[in-house]
Amino acid sequence: EQLQQILEDRRREVQALEQEIYELNHRVMYGRAPPRGPRSLQFVDRTAFSVTVSIVITINMVSISLSLLHPELYDQFFVLDQVFMGFYVMELLLRWAYYQKSFLCGPLLFVGWHWLDLLLVVDGLIFSLRPHLGEGGSPNGGMSNFQYFRFLRLLRYLRAIRLVHEVFKSNLSWVESDVFQSFIMSIIAVNAIVMGLEVQYPDFDFFWTVLEHMLLLVFTFEMAVRIQFSGCKRFFTDPDDYYWNILDFTIVAGGIIDQWAIPAASLLEDYLGLSTGESDPRVDTFLRLARIARLLRVLRLVRLIKNIKPLYTLIIGVVKAMQGMSWVMVLTVTVLYIAALLGVKLVGPQGLLTGPADSPVDMLEVAGFNSTSTQMMSEVKGCFPDMFDAIFNMFKVMQMDFSPMEPLFEWAPVSKYIIMLYVVVTNWAIFSILTAVVSDEMAKVTQKLESDQAEIEKSHRNNKLVAQIFDRLDTKKTGEISQSQFQQLLDSEEELHELCDAAELEPDDLQEFFDILSHNKGGRAEFCIARQSFLDGLEKEREIVNQRAMMKLEKRLDDIDDRITLGMKRMEDMILRALNGSSPISPGTPSNFGQGRRFSSKSPFASMDDSLFRSDREPSPFGPGPAASFAGI
Repeated sequence: EQLQQILEDRRREVQALEQEIYELNHRVMYGRAPPRGPRSLQFVDRTAFSVTVSIVITINMVSISLSLLHPELYDQFFVLDQVFMGFYVMELLLRWAYYQKSFLCGPLLFVGWHWLDLLLVVDGLIFSLRPHLGEGGSPNGGMSNFQYFRFLRLLRYLRAIRLVHEVFKSNLSWVESDVFQSFIMSIIAVNAIVMGLEVQYPDFDFFWTVLEHMLLLVFTFEMAVRIQFSGCKRFFTDPDDYYWNILDFTIVAGGIIDQWAIPAASLLEDYLGLSTGESDPRVDTFLRLARIARLLRVLRLVRLIKNIKPLYTLIIGVVKAMQGMSWVMVLTVTVLYIAALLGVKLVGPQGLLTGPADSPVDMLEVAGFNSTSTQMMSEVKGCFPDMFDAIFNMFKVMQMDFSPMEPLFEWAPVSKYIIMLYVVVTNWAIFSILTAVVSDEMAKVTQKLESDQAEIEKSHRNNKLVAQIFDRLDTKKTGEISQSQFQQLLDSEEELHELCDAAELEPDDLQEFFDILSHNKGGRAEFCIARQSFLDGLEKEREIVNQRAMMKLEKRLDDIDDRITLGMKRMEDMILRALNGSSPISPGTPSNFGQGRRFSSKSPFASMDDSLFRSDREPSPFGPGPAASFAGI
């Protein structure tokens, strides 16, 4: 019996320890104490249950939308609504049994969702009583019971907030995974194909509309999780992806307004019986502009190009080449302008060779011009009617399209050789220069991108190797290594050589690196360095020091200097007041530092006073300023 009693006591101790471990894990995972309900209902807090609830909410949202679009199927959707209502009631009861008192009482961010669920369940139960209630109008001229019921039904869309909450409270690290990015890229490609098929086969309008809503739902979800994962500020201010993020947000926001917000507002008016049937010209104009804005969806292809490395390299090369071929473009425009100006001056409407009275016909025939007629002369003048059309015609000739010059060739055969010389200069020479410039810039851009990518991969590989070496030294898995452990590394020739190659530092630099980043917290026997500090320090070590970095350093030093100055002012004032028998001042009280106040000659602080304020003291090794005085103290 004594052994059984001991065994029972040990069993209770084990159960108590298990309960304590469970409570600690729950606090770590959810940031709150575990519920007091049965442990058999712990699945309520599990991811699988949340996913199930999210799927049911999504299907319910679809069914509600379809019932609004097809009111003739009300009876079928009413039965489906009761099935969903039964599920929500069961979920609510399970959560109440598990959380008990903390179900509706506690932090607002936690119990607020339970209150919302309770409100929606009550709303659904009231709507279920609709067949037993009338739909008469209000005697005061208000909304009818029918409109009230419809409004209650629309409240169930608030479950979408719950769906968003279930998604956002989960771990969103998968947003930056290659699988998710590949999925989004494939959706963008499908969207581009659908846009082309929609134009080619407009008869399948209903199918294209449903597909567009599904694609917009995917893009909205992707935008929401990216903003949630990155943070709103970082998403809209990240210098690397600033323009891409703004472009994505603009396209998605435009799609939401055009495909969801505007139709939803119109449908809500009709559903509640609030529509007047009259159209507002301003609203019609806005709708027309919104439909035009839908063309922005084509810009999603730009994002697709960004994520395909060869295409992205090509685009970057073309952009860089545009900067390099600016003078080639200037030369081309100059040649086109000169050629067009000569054409207008010679054979234009008021040209020297086509003027009405100044050009004798026999002189033109002697020079090789054919006999002219009114119709032919009009066609010749049409080759260079004005400067703008003349420049465009010469550009077409530059592209080997001689159709604008056919009347000129017939009227003056010698012009064929002039145009031939023009084509040699513009098409052969300038295009060859342009091709050489673009090819050279493309080669430079490709080489730079490949070099940058190789540097990034090398940096990641070296950081991984350094982390492995650090973990080998950290035998106690504390995330830190001590000075003695680091010295053992320096004494091992093989590991030292491996770390120097990975960190790209010399052995003497490694020792200095440790001395700079190590710390001694809590009065330890020796200095230690944290794992993340070591890796971050290596990243900064590889960065090139530029003028901007020096300016940032100077700014930080100035801030530290100002803080030390303020601290010394307050310290001096407190010491003066203590010596004079008055109470110390609060930190916000102005100080009299620098206004001629001095300690008494009998004060034990007189020597410190001299060291602080004497102008002829020896310069401090810390340099001039309050920092040096503080170091002297």
